[in-house]
Parts: sequence; structure tokens; C-alpha cells
Amino acid sequence: MLHEAFQQNGHRQHSTERQPQTVAVATESEIVRLGLFSMLDLASDFQPLRHRVTPGTAVSGEYPVDFVIAEFDGHFVDDLKELTEKCRNDSISVLLLVSSTDREELDLAIQVPAQGFLLLAELTPDELNTALSKVAAGSVHLPPVFANRLLTRARREESSALSPQGRTTLTPRELQTLELLVEGLSNKQIARRLAISQHGAKRLVANVLSKLNCHNRTMAAAVALRERLVSRPGSRARETR
Repeated sequence: MLHEAFQQNGHRQHSTERQPQTVAVATESEIVRLGLFSMLDLASDFQPLRHRVTPGTAVSGEYPVDFVIAEFDGHFVDDLKELTEKCRNDSISVLLLVSSTDREELDLAIQVPAQGFLLLAELTPDELNTALSKVAAGSVHLPPVFANRLLTRARREESSALSPQGRTTLTPRELQTLELLVEGLSNKQIARRLAISQHGAKRLVANVLSKLNCHNRTMAAAVALRERLVSRPGSRARETR
């Protein structure tokens, strides 16, 4: 009887054990793909999707994935923006893998509202695991070179909304929306959290970006944290997938 109880308890623990989250790697480089697979094999909480995929096929529904790491080559920015928004609505997180630290390419990359950015030259198993864990917890992962570039652009493009007199131009509802942007939520998730329509959420996001003079959600999040317009996401768990 004790043996049966032990077996049942062991089976119960095994069945409730958290399964690794699946990461799709969208790149044309076989070397990069295999390198990322090797790094992911070392992580206990994440596992690679061992299929050749493009960003589009990775989120087509053919494969169940939680993350997409998409290599960025400086092209198809608008397509990546659209893809990232679709992923947000489907609760799939996108991390952009960038190989160049050229200012122009960084400026193009940060136009994509990804939940995380990775620099190929500095990528290690620990860095990759940290990035995925941060994004899974609801934070945006920014290597120093990206954070510095974002802050440089934010300082240059500050609007009156960030001056002591201008901060009040953000309404309480817009401040709520900004806080949810910092959490990395999509328009659909913001609408659900605020109990409003997706159209209403889209309008609020547009108002926030306009008042902060930011071109995208990632820059708005960086400005919000730097200016302490909202609190940094920490203990709040990411919205349930």
C-alpha cells in the first residue's frame, strides 16, 4: 500500500511539473540556428522547436510555440511590426536577434515592438536564458547597446509631455495604458485588462505614443521607465497564456 501511495504521489508530482516553453528560431543561417539550438538545450525551462521556420510559419499555428527568435537583417521592418503585433495577440513573445551595432540598423530594429532584443556577438547560453526568462516574466529585455540607443533617441525626441508642466497631459487612463505597455501587453490584452474594446485600446495606445513623441511601444516603455512615469514591472506575473 505504501508502495502504491508512493507511486501515485510520484505520478502526481510528475504530471504537475512545469513543461519547458518552446522557442522557434527563424533564421536563414544554419550556423546561427544550430548555435541557438545548442544554447537552448542547456536551459531547463526552454526547448527549441527543431524545424526550419520563417517568422511567418513559426506563428502560423502549425507548431505550438511560446517564443520566436527572429533574426533581423535590416529589411522588412513593416512586416516584422505586423508579425509582432499578431504574436502579441496570440500570446507569443518575439525576440529580435541583431548582428550589427550600426546606429542605423539599431534604429531600424527598435522600431519593431518586440519583447526582447538579442545581440548576436554577445549572445551566450546564460544571456539567452536570462532574456527568455525576463520576457516570460513580463519584462522587456534590452542589452546595454539597445538601451543606450533608445535613451539617446528618447532624450533627443522628448516632448512637452515629459516636462514638469507637461506630464499632466497624460490622462489617468493613458497612464494605465502606458503601464500595460511597459508590461509588454498587446492591444487585445490591454483591452481585456481595461475592460474596453480593442478599438478603444488602440486609440489609447496611439494617444500615448503621440504625447510621448515615441515612434513605437518599445521606445514608449523606455521613456516611461526613465522618467518614472510608471513603476517598473517586477512582481506582477505576465498575463496568463
